[in-house]
Order: sequence, then structure tokens, then C-alpha cells
Amino acid sequence: MRGFLFASLTLALVCVALGAGVPIDAGNFKSQVADSDSVWILEFYSPRCGTCAEMMPIYESVSQKLKSLANFGGVNIDEKDGMKLAQDLDVFSEGIPQIQAYRTVGGKPTTVWTGYDVPSKSELESLVRKALAGTPKDPSGMHKKLSGESEF
Repeated sequence: MRGFLFASLTLALVCVALGAGVPIDAGNFKSQVADSDSVWILEFYSPRCGTCAEMMPIYESVSQKLKSLANFGGVNIDEKDGMKLAQDLDVFSEGIPQIQAYRTVGGKPTTVWTGYDVPSKSELESLVRKALAGTPKDPSGMHKKLSGESEF
């Protein structure tokens, strides 16, 4: 158990240190993401997931490159509050790892990527840019779907 907790904490610190973003969970999601006027890209992951581990450096690289366009965060579903958030947002209907874009205050997320076929850095960057294209967050809370949303 101790080793697992150490590994989880280490991964969370590495994510922040390498630029994968802010740790997000049920305790800070509303204030940091949902009620924010900023655009957010969130990765839902588990330190025990092989695909998640493979995806992490790609997400970190893309988050560093695009940090001027959006805030980037990570949700560790192995932590209690991370699991609660993932359940509340129905993340498991599509699985993990999963990357979502939050573009409207109080709006529904757009799934940018999910699955076991890990994209290259350029593919993920292209998917994130597509998700970021269009209208910035709308303070009225009106969610505007991206064209081609179902392709993600």
C-alpha cells in the first residue's frame, strides 16, 4: 500500500513538474474548471494503466506546447476524489485514458481522445487544436458543440 501511494504521489508531482498541468479532482473541479472562464484540457488516467503511462509523455509535451491556449490538468482516477469526479462525469462510459476539453462555463465536455491506440504527439496536438478551435468559453453557460465532435 505504501509503495502504491508513493507511486501515485510521484506521478502527480511529475505531471505538474513536467507541465501536464494542475491536479484536478472532485474537490477542485468546480472552482478550477467548471466555473472558470478559461478553457481546460483534462486527462483522466490511472498510474496502473499501461496505455495511460504510454500517453503521459505525449500529453505532457502537447500541454507544454499549447499552454498559452488552454489550461491543462490531470485527474488521477486511483485517488478517491479523482474516482468520484470521473464517475460524476461518466468518464467510464468511454474508458481511460481519456482527454476532454471544457470550453464553456458549466458546459458539457468534448472528448478529445480516448482509447488504447496512443496517438503521436502531432496527432494529439491536432486533436487538441480542433477542440480549441471555435468560440471561447461562453460566460452565459451556453454550450456550443464543435463541428465534427463525434469524430473524437
